[in-house]
Amino acid sequence: MKRLISFVFALLILVPSLAFAGVSAQSTVTVFVDGTMVEFDVAPQIINDRTMVPMRAIFEQIGAEVTWDDSTKTAISKKGDITVKISIGEYKLNKNGVDIAIDVPAQIVDSRTLVPVRAISESFDCEVFWDDATRSVRVVTLKLSAPVLTENDNTVVCTIGDAKISKATYNLYAAMTALSDENAVIEVIKTYEAMYKYHNEKGVPLAGVLSDVINTQIYKLVNGGAYAQLIAQYNTTDAALRDYLEKSYFITYAQAFEPVGQYTDAQIAAYARENYVRTKHILVKDKAQAEKILAELKNGASFEEMTKEHSIDSMDVETGYVFGKGRMVKSFEETSFALAEGEISELVVSEYGYHIIKKYPMSEITDEYIVKTFGEDIRAELDNLAYQTNVKAVMEQLTVSK
Repeated sequence: MKRLISFVFALLILVPSLAFAGVSAQSTVTVFVDGTMVEFDVAPQIINDRTMVPMRAIFEQIGAEVTWDDSTKTAISKKGDITVKISIGEYKLNKNGVDIAIDVPAQIVDSRTLVPVRAISESFDCEVFWDDATRSVRVVTLKLSAPVLTENDNTVVCTIGDAKISKATYNLYAAMTALSDENAVIEVIKTYEAMYKYHNEKGVPLAGVLSDVINTQIYKLVNGGAYAQLIAQYNTTDAALRDYLEKSYFITYAQAFEPVGQYTDAQIAAYARENYVRTKHILVKDKAQAEKILAELKNGASFEEMTKEHSIDSMDVETGYVFGKGRMVKSFEETSFALAEGEISELVVSEYGYHIIKKYPMSEITDEYIVKTFGEDIRAELDNLAYQTNVKAVMEQLTVSK
């Protein structure tokens, strides 16, 4: 399970990180355009149940150019083939020569012209949403066209829980993981679906804004030059790739809101003593020299003295290396964990040269040293283990039907 979760985390690297500014429930109003929070020099205000915002900032954020006619106190904004005019104090705006009634007029507050965000945004064919829980306005300017479904999208390979896994989705995961065994690929998809289901059922703050962020990112990818190449590279389809990206973005964001555990120093130290090893080593570049040193060690030479005399590593001779899995090069790590306490290894080859490793007892390391040196890493590892346990519980509820 741990390996699968780590493997799925590696797949998440394929998607760009989310530039998302989250806000909690508050008394002030926050405005987001395509998932990006708009910064105003004058705070938005609620006037007669309408959200009023500084004129220039909202026009520019939705991509419109704006000018001001001081003689008529009129803002004139243009985007593509749409021209919108709105005048101070008038209960209407004009879109391409047609008057549209509005129930709150543009007005000047604190030397700034405030305009109704919904009326302005909708006049440029944007979608507007209000989230009462967070007192936030969401404006969506981008229109992501629906993907055209193919035969591979309609061909179901299996179902995982309630999710129907298409041939296109299977091909995508098979290509990304380079796995050829069907059951192994399905197990990865199952892990991914479990992570998505776990976070989706818990819910995330500002889910609507997150949805806009995701759509914006996918829109940029779909309309970028590399998107078609990704589809070809992973032997998949537009629909399957979009679904994968949507879930990946969601999981990546939701993980930031996973609870952080409170661990005592004793718990951190106990985890290290059970899962970490302590070793010292002699590192040299020349194989013949390494063989000679090893022979001397087998004949009773002091490991500590031979380390001081021959090793080219800058290791702390007194403490050595203390580490968990995934921290060292593979050959060094595997040998270190396999040794018994006090045992000296044969020659171990790595990109750094030839190692002779000796394992030392963790009991000689104080709890204080462990907490000070590894506390932050171990807390993250313990949180990750808790997360894996939660995802595993969801996985156990998901049945696979072919």
